[in-house]
Amino acid sequence: MEYEPKEITWLKDILRMDSTTGNEKIVADYLTSILQNAGIATRQIEYAPGRN
Repeated sequence: MEYEPKEITWLKDILRMDSTTGNEKIVADYLTSILQNAGIATRQIEYAPGRN
């Protein structure tokens, strides 16, 4: 098994997500989780209902 940097894994995960218009929150939640696990404070700002 070849080593893959975590950033590449994150990008692949994001590309697999259905983040079409109106469903962007799934990506926002994923990125929020990554950043918070790294000790970085986050805040999502809702552009429209469900569109963070």
